[in-house]
Amino acid sequence: MLSTKQTIVVALTTTISGFAATANADLASASYEADFRSFDTQAQLYGSAFYQENFYQGIQYSDLQLVTQGQGDTAGTWDSGIRAQIQRFSASFNFSFNSDGGNVNDGFSFLIGDLSDLSGNRAAGNERGINAFNDDGAGISIGFDSYGPDNDTGYYMNWGGNAISWTNAPNTSHFTNGAGYNDYLAALAGGATATIDWDIDTGLSILVEWANGQGSWSHSTNLFSWGEGNLDTTNWGFGFAARNGGVTSDVIIDDFTVDYEYLPAPGALALLGLAGISARRRRN
Repeated sequence: MLSTKQTIVVALTTTISGFAATANADLASASYEADFRSFDTQAQLYGSAFYQENFYQGIQYSDLQLVTQGQGDTAGTWDSGIRAQIQRFSASFNFSFNSDGGNVNDGFSFLIGDLSDLSGNRAAGNERGINAFNDDGAGISIGFDSYGPDNDTGYYMNWGGNAISWTNAPNTSHFTNGAGYNDYLAALAGGATATIDWDIDTGLSILVEWANGQGSWSHSTNLFSWGEGNLDTTNWGFGFAARNGGVTSDVIIDDFTVDYEYLPAPGALALLGLAGISARRRRN
């Protein structure tokens, strides 16, 4: 059961003849807002990830911290706990780095795919995705490669363990200047905003609105379009993963929200109809 607000809209037609009922359905839709608080028992934390929910200067924060500055060779992952045959979504979140004056670390990934088995080392990930997707050869990861000194910052759009699309950031210092901070509280309060949209019919797009007056950046591709119902998305959900290597940062995620549409389980349709759930058809 979702610990945060979830709205379900189902196109449902029920015909009752005697004791028989049939249901024909379009997609269902849902909305999710992450609490990033310890009372959220649906979401799961792995590795070094934790919820920053302490009071600082009279403000209680509710942020997700994937890895911590000064702690090298660590990895942290967060799984929303959502499980659905997702066909399209629109997600947004804030992200920031605190490096105490040093370089920003390697980065992090936004995950959309089957996260139902994160046992063993499958939960570990970085800016290139997560081991579970590499093992399964499936799953979408949007990698934010933020390490500037190698002059190669940008964004991966990966399927399984393969980089399907790569694009450079506007310049190598954008992650440092547009999402990086030298103070922990400033990183908790600030950050860039990412908006990611995926439609199984049309593909994937990303928009980053940088903090500190650094403008915005966008990229889109139709390479992730299979057509509705043509890709097995059983148990798909959303997550984040990051790793600290030799260069370390606090990697902080906040204000994660997502609207998504999914194929409902056939058996659930009749139950929804018989329970009198109000319904409408999804717009074409």
